[in-house]
Amino acid sequence: MNWYADQEREHGSQRRACLANGIPRTTWQERKAKVEATLPKWVVGFLPDCHFPYHDARVLDTFVNFILQRYRLTHLVWGGDTYDFHHISRYVKRLISTFTDEVTKAKEYHRFFSEALAPSQREVFILGNHEERLIKLVQDRAPELEEMFPGVAEVLELERHGIEYVDNKALLQDGGEPFSLGNQYYLHGHEFAGAGKMVAKTKSEKIHRNIMFGHHHVSQAVIDRDLNKMRGSWSVGCSCPFAPSYNPSAKHN
Repeated sequence: MNWYADQEREHGSQRRACLANGIPRTTWQERKAKVEATLPKWVVGFLPDCHFPYHDARVLDTFVNFILQRYRLTHLVWGGDTYDFHHISRYVKRLISTFTDEVTKAKEYHRFFSEALAPSQREVFILGNHEERLIKLVQDRAPELEEMFPGVAEVLELERHGIEYVDNKALLQDGGEPFSLGNQYYLHGHEFAGAGKMVAKTKSEKIHRNIMFGHHHVSQAVIDRDLNKMRGSWSVGCSCPFAPSYNPSAKHN
């Protein structure tokens, strides 16, 4: 009880000192509003690892019927591995349809969510390692056609639907930086090495920036500090089944 009494006396003396010196008293709501006024007016939806057409319908229904309804998004960032491209994987395949059918269905799902957005909302598509399968297929099996290959964005008709295409690896190779909004960087997660149980911590120590990423199918958050500057690292869970056939015991979320 003595500690609380001491704190109350200290706060009381601070308030009296402020009033005596002509410093106006403010509420926490006023201070909050003042800070918010300096922040960019962005509301970003980050949706990684849908793996269309093998997505989890429950997750995406929640996104459409709750997130899009409750929040006025200014940006929707598809965080990589939006498409699965299972048929051209180097892993064991379960071919229940053709590659053309898979891509056609994936495009339909992708288009459905894109059409749920308002025209003013900016839509960004980040290249993931699953979309890279399409590039590697051409490089490995038909390198002579690589120069003629139109590119992932063209195959998926992103520009036609007003979706901005981002290849973070290419940006880094050209000496640039990954896609960002303000001082927040958005990655798929495969651009920088680092795995293990604490991927958010591992990536934070490698990149030293505010980052949000997917790829690892786990939800984690870490806040670090460099001298007097704070930075956050957020690993976002997946939008596909949590117990995939290739690893039913996976701790995906």
